[in-house]
Amino acid sequence: MTAGNREKRYIGVTDEPLCPEGREALAALGTSRHGGNVYVSPLIRCLETAKMVLPGAVLVPVLGLKEMDFGLFEAKNWQEMADFGPYREWVDGGCEGRCPGGESRAAFEARVSEAFLDIVSGRFGPAIPGENRCDGAGEAGSEGAEMGAKRDKTVVMVAHGGTIMALFDRFSRPHGDYWTWKSAPAEGYAARWDGEGLADIRRLTGLQWVRELDAAQ
Repeated sequence: MTAGNREKRYIGVTDEPLCPEGREALAALGTSRHGGNVYVSPLIRCLETAKMVLPGAVLVPVLGLKEMDFGLFEAKNWQEMADFGPYREWVDGGCEGRCPGGESRAAFEARVSEAFLDIVSGRFGPAIPGENRCDGAGEAGSEGAEMGAKRDKTVVMVAHGGTIMALFDRFSRPHGDYWTWKSAPAEGYAARWDGEGLADIRRLTGLQWVRELDAAQ
Protein backbone atom coordinates (compact mmCIF):
# COMPACT_ATOMS: atom_id res chain seq x y z
CA MET A 1 0.00 0.00 0.00
CA THR A 2 1.19 3.50 -0.85
CA ALA A 3 -0.05 6.90 0.28
CA GLY A 4 -1.84 7.24 -3.04
CA ASN A 5 -3.54 3.86 -2.65
CA ARG A 6 -4.75 4.89 0.79
CA GLU A 7 -6.30 8.04 -0.73
CA LYS A 8 -7.95 6.01 -3.54
CA ARG A 9 -5.81 7.66 -6.22
CA TYR A 10 -5.00 6.13 -9.60
CA ILE A 11 -1.44 5.00 -8.91
CA GLY A 12 -0.34 3.28 -12.08
CA VAL A 13 3.12 4.14 -13.38
CA THR A 14 3.51 6.82 -10.70
CA ASP A 15 6.51 5.50 -8.80
CA GLU A 16 5.45 5.80 -5.17
CA PRO A 17 7.13 3.90 -2.33
CA LEU A 18 5.25 1.98 0.31
CA CYS A 19 3.65 4.06 3.03
CA PRO A 20 4.33 3.21 6.72
CA GLU A 21 1.07 1.25 6.97
CA GLY A 22 2.05 -0.78 3.92
CA ARG A 23 5.41 -1.63 5.43
CA GLU A 24 3.81 -2.61 8.73
CA ALA A 25 1.37 -4.94 6.97
CA LEU A 26 4.20 -6.63 5.07
CA ALA A 27 6.35 -6.94 8.19
CA ALA A 28 3.50 -8.87 9.83
CA LEU A 29 3.76 -11.53 7.10
CA GLY A 30 7.30 -12.47 8.06
CA THR A 31 9.74 -13.58 5.38
CA SER A 32 9.96 -16.48 2.97
CA ARG A 33 13.02 -18.71 2.54
CA HIS A 34 12.51 -18.75 -1.24
CA GLY A 35 15.89 -18.22 -2.85
CA GLY A 36 15.11 -18.56 -6.53
CA ASN A 37 14.08 -16.06 -9.17
CA VAL A 38 11.26 -13.63 -8.46
CA TYR A 39 9.92 -11.76 -11.49
CA VAL A 40 8.99 -8.30 -10.33
CA SER A 41 7.64 -5.01 -11.62
CA PRO A 42 10.44 -2.43 -11.62
CA LEU A 43 8.30 0.13 -9.79
CA ILE A 44 9.62 0.80 -6.31
CA ARG A 45 6.54 -0.35 -4.41
CA CYS A 46 6.87 -3.85 -5.85
CA LEU A 47 10.63 -3.92 -5.40
CA GLU A 48 10.16 -2.95 -1.76
CA THR A 49 7.55 -5.68 -1.26
CA ALA A 50 9.77 -8.36 -2.76
CA LYS A 51 12.80 -7.16 -0.82
CA MET A 52 10.93 -7.26 2.49
CA VAL A 53 9.11 -10.58 2.11
CA LEU A 54 11.58 -12.46 -0.11
CA PRO A 55 14.97 -11.23 1.14
CA GLY A 56 16.90 -14.21 -0.21
CA ALA A 57 15.40 -14.19 -3.69
CA VAL A 58 17.05 -13.04 -6.91
CA LEU A 59 14.87 -10.23 -8.27
CA VAL A 60 14.36 -10.11 -12.03
CA PRO A 61 12.76 -6.79 -13.07
CA VAL A 62 10.29 -7.11 -15.96
CA LEU A 63 9.08 -3.88 -17.54
CA GLY A 64 5.95 -5.52 -18.90
CA LEU A 65 4.69 -6.21 -15.36
CA LYS A 66 4.27 -2.52 -14.54
CA GLU A 67 0.82 -1.29 -13.55
CA MET A 68 -1.47 0.32 -16.13
CA ASP A 69 -0.52 3.80 -17.30
CA PHE A 70 -3.47 6.03 -16.39
CA GLY A 71 -2.05 9.04 -18.24
CA LEU A 72 -3.80 12.28 -17.23
CA PHE A 73 -5.61 10.43 -14.45
CA GLU A 74 -2.41 9.42 -12.66
CA ALA A 75 -2.20 10.35 -8.96
CA LYS A 76 -5.75 11.78 -8.93
CA ASN A 77 -8.85 10.33 -7.31
CA TRP A 78 -12.41 10.27 -8.59
CA GLN A 79 -13.52 13.19 -6.42
CA GLU A 80 -10.91 15.43 -8.03
CA MET A 81 -12.05 14.37 -11.52
CA ALA A 82 -15.80 14.16 -10.96
CA ASP A 83 -16.44 16.99 -13.45
CA PHE A 84 -13.52 16.24 -15.80
CA GLY A 85 -15.02 15.29 -19.16
CA PRO A 86 -12.34 12.82 -20.35
CA TYR A 87 -12.51 10.98 -17.04
CA ARG A 88 -16.32 10.76 -17.13
CA GLU A 89 -16.14 9.38 -20.69
CA TRP A 90 -13.59 6.77 -19.63
CA VAL A 91 -15.66 5.66 -16.63
CA ASP A 92 -18.88 5.59 -18.67
CA GLY A 93 -17.07 3.31 -21.11
CA GLY A 94 -16.36 0.76 -18.38
CA CYS A 95 -12.79 2.00 -17.85
CA GLU A 96 -11.79 0.15 -21.01
CA GLY A 97 -10.86 2.98 -23.37
CA ARG A 98 -7.51 4.68 -23.65
CA CYS A 99 -6.67 7.04 -20.81
CA PRO A 100 -5.54 10.37 -22.34
CA GLY A 101 -1.76 10.17 -22.44
CA GLY A 102 -1.85 6.60 -21.15
CA GLU A 103 -3.03 3.09 -22.02
CA SER A 104 -6.29 1.37 -22.85
CA ARG A 105 -7.15 -1.79 -20.99
CA ALA A 106 -6.61 -3.83 -24.17
CA ALA A 107 -3.10 -2.40 -24.63
CA PHE A 108 -2.33 -2.96 -20.96
CA GLU A 109 -3.48 -6.59 -21.09
CA ALA A 110 -1.48 -7.21 -24.26
CA ARG A 111 1.68 -5.84 -22.62
CA VAL A 112 1.22 -7.90 -19.45
CA SER A 113 0.39 -11.04 -21.41
CA GLU A 114 3.49 -10.73 -23.59
CA ALA A 115 5.70 -10.33 -20.52
CA PHE A 116 4.07 -13.31 -18.82
CA LEU A 117 4.56 -15.57 -21.84
CA ASP A 118 8.22 -14.53 -22.00
CA ILE A 119 8.60 -15.54 -18.34
CA VAL A 120 6.91 -18.94 -18.53
CA SER A 121 8.70 -19.82 -21.78
CA GLY A 122 12.08 -19.18 -20.17
CA ARG A 123 12.97 -16.21 -22.37
CA PHE A 124 13.90 -14.28 -19.24
CA GLY A 125 17.12 -15.80 -17.97
CA PRO A 126 17.94 -15.99 -14.28
CA ALA A 127 19.30 -12.82 -12.76
CA ILE A 128 22.91 -12.75 -11.63
CA PRO A 129 23.10 -12.53 -7.84
CA GLY A 130 24.60 -9.22 -6.81
CA GLU A 131 23.92 -7.61 -10.20
CA ASN A 132 20.18 -7.85 -10.77
CA ARG A 133 19.29 -8.03 -7.11
CA CYS A 134 17.21 -4.88 -6.69
CA ASP A 135 17.48 -2.49 -3.81
CA GLY A 136 14.38 -0.61 -2.90
CA ALA A 137 11.38 -1.54 -1.30
CA GLY A 138 6.21 -2.72 -3.61
CA GLU A 139 2.74 -3.23 -3.19
CA ALA A 140 0.05 -5.28 -4.53
CA GLY A 141 -0.25 -8.96 -4.87
CA SER A 142 2.19 -11.73 -5.27
CA GLU A 143 1.31 -14.49 -7.62
CA GLY A 144 3.05 -17.83 -7.41
CA ALA A 145 2.23 -20.53 -9.94
CA GLU A 146 3.58 -23.95 -10.80
CA MET A 147 3.96 -23.19 -14.45
CA GLY A 148 6.62 -25.54 -15.76
CA ALA A 149 8.83 -22.92 -17.37
CA LYS A 150 12.16 -24.07 -18.77
CA ARG A 151 14.13 -22.47 -15.95
CA ASP A 152 11.74 -22.43 -13.01
CA LYS A 153 9.30 -25.12 -11.96
CA THR A 154 7.59 -22.63 -9.68
CA VAL A 155 7.34 -19.11 -11.09
CA VAL A 156 6.97 -16.36 -8.52
CA MET A 157 5.85 -12.89 -9.52
CA VAL A 158 5.43 -9.73 -7.45
CA ALA A 159 3.29 -7.28 -9.35
CA HIS A 160 0.41 -4.84 -9.06
CA GLY A 161 -3.28 -5.43 -8.55
CA GLY A 162 -4.12 -4.30 -12.08
CA THR A 163 -1.35 -6.45 -13.56
CA ILE A 164 -2.78 -9.52 -11.85
CA MET A 165 -6.30 -8.65 -13.02
CA ALA A 166 -5.09 -8.25 -16.61
CA LEU A 167 -3.17 -11.52 -16.51
CA PHE A 168 -6.09 -13.58 -15.25
CA ASP A 169 -8.58 -11.86 -17.54
CA ARG A 170 -6.45 -13.08 -20.44
CA PHE A 171 -5.44 -16.56 -19.23
CA SER A 172 -7.83 -17.81 -16.50
CA ARG A 173 -9.45 -21.22 -17.11
CA PRO A 174 -12.40 -21.19 -16.64
CA HIS A 175 -12.47 -17.55 -17.64
CA GLY A 176 -13.25 -14.83 -15.14
CA ASP A 177 -13.35 -11.25 -16.33
CA TYR A 178 -11.01 -8.45 -15.27
CA TRP A 179 -12.87 -7.35 -12.16
CA THR A 180 -13.18 -10.92 -10.85
CA TRP A 181 -9.49 -10.92 -9.94
CA LYS A 182 -9.31 -7.80 -7.79
CA SER A 183 -7.17 -8.43 -4.71
CA ALA A 184 -6.13 -6.51 -1.62
CA PRO A 185 -2.52 -5.38 -1.09
CA ALA A 186 -0.21 -8.35 -0.39
CA GLU A 187 -2.82 -10.85 -1.59
CA GLY A 188 -2.62 -12.80 -4.81
CA TYR A 189 -3.23 -16.10 -6.56
CA ALA A 190 -1.62 -19.45 -7.20
CA ALA A 191 -2.35 -21.28 -10.43
CA ARG A 192 -1.09 -24.05 -12.70
CA TRP A 193 0.07 -23.09 -16.19
CA ASP A 194 -1.03 -25.78 -18.65
CA GLY A 195 0.67 -24.26 -21.68
CA GLU A 196 -2.40 -22.33 -22.79
CA GLY A 197 -4.06 -20.96 -19.68
CA LEU A 198 -4.02 -20.71 -15.89
CA ALA A 199 -5.99 -23.48 -14.21
CA ASP A 200 -6.62 -24.64 -10.63
CA ILE A 201 -6.61 -21.01 -9.49
CA ARG A 202 -6.60 -20.30 -5.77
CA ARG A 203 -6.79 -16.95 -4.01
CA LEU A 204 -4.10 -16.58 -1.35
CA THR A 205 -3.74 -14.17 1.52
CA GLY A 206 -0.29 -12.78 2.21
CA LEU A 207 0.39 -15.33 4.94
CA GLN A 208 -0.78 -18.18 2.72
CA TRP A 209 1.55 -17.43 -0.18
CA VAL A 210 4.54 -16.95 2.10
CA ARG A 211 3.85 -20.33 3.75
CA GLU A 212 3.26 -22.10 0.44
CA LEU A 213 6.54 -20.84 -0.98
CA ASP A 214 8.38 -22.13 2.07
CA ALA A 215 6.62 -25.50 1.84
CA ALA A 216 7.82 -25.82 -1.76
CA GLN A 217 11.50 -25.36 -0.81
